[in-house]
Amino acid sequence: MVLSKTFSFIPKKRRKAEVPTVVTGPVLVSAAFDFDGPSITLTFDRDIVITGYDGAQLSVLDGEHTHMTYLGTDGTDQTAANQVLIYLNDAGAFAGSATTLNATPGNGIRALSDNAPWAGVSGFPV
Repeated sequence: MVLSKTFSFIPKKRRKAEVPTVVTGPVLVSAAFDFDGPSITLTFDRDIVITGYDGAQLSVLDGEHTHMTYLGTDGTDQTAANQVLIYLNDAGAFAGSATTLNATPGNGIRALSDNAPWAGVSGFPV
């Protein structure tokens, strides 16, 4: 006599692969430089918080009007939820021909919604 065994196989439910959440900070949409001020207005793609702002991490190199280097160390005003006016201090002469904004990732500007830091920019034309 031949005996056969019957096995029932029920596969386990597969888990969906978890995709890590990528947190990105605010994105700079525009920068308007006022060499008479001197100041610069930064506009972002979302609401920002500037309470941790460090002006030593932001510079404007003006090669078109005053031929000066400026640091963002003279104070700030948040002029809109997604905008900040940064007052600039003279930090010496600049011999270049373009006017650009530089800000390190340690600048302290963050998104209001998730506290994600602004990554900063290098050579952003203004």
